[in-house]
Amino acid sequence: MTPPTTSSSTRRTCSATRPGEYHGSDDYAAEVLRLFWHVVPGSKERADLRRFVRQYSTWCREVLVRSGLAEAESVDGGGDQKPAKPSAPFPLRAGPFFRAWAGLRKCR
Repeated sequence: MTPPTTSSSTRRTCSATRPGEYHGSDDYAAEVLRLFWHVVPGSKERADLRRFVRQYSTWCREVLVRSGLAEAESVDGGGDQKPAKPSAPFPLRAGPFFRAWAGLRKCR
């Protein structure tokens, strides 16, 4: 049996929760830091770690949510107001496409 790759490990981590369950973008940022501690964020200073979490949350919203790989929990202002952009960190979950892609590994 071959050892899991970073990609398959991350897929398993991100899809291990029940479908539809939201987790904070900061939880996903912590997983990235656990996997790639030697290259990001540059130092272990609290301010650098907070900056990384904010930047990673922004990346999740701008790339993963916009592409449909993830879904952000709606921040509803109520009434006729448009839902606000979630601020960092924010709750998100895998989108249907990502869950289907992650499930392909289980089919082998």
